Amino acid sequence: MKTANKNHEIVYSEMGQKTTAQIEFVCSYGGGYAVHTNLELKGRGIRQTGDGSNHKRNLKGYHVTELALEKLKTQYSTAYMANL
Repeated sequence: MKTANKNHEIVYSEMGQKTTAQIEFVCSYGGGYAVHTNLELKGRGIRQTGDGSNHKRNLKGYHVTELALEKLKTQYSTAYMANL
């Protein structure tokens, strides 16, 4: 996976690390990525899965394709939320 911008980081939340990235993402079962953000995302390859009411930090949930995520990485700061 190529990263197009310098504002990409890997965060290990189990180790107490925090992020200020605009978009957080993890790999999703069945392909694509699960994305959480305060931003209103729209476009090809982006589908909203949650309005934030069930998220602990009220972040909206989206399912995005790999191509859509690569485009988002060029526009916003992103963080991969790694699990140990």
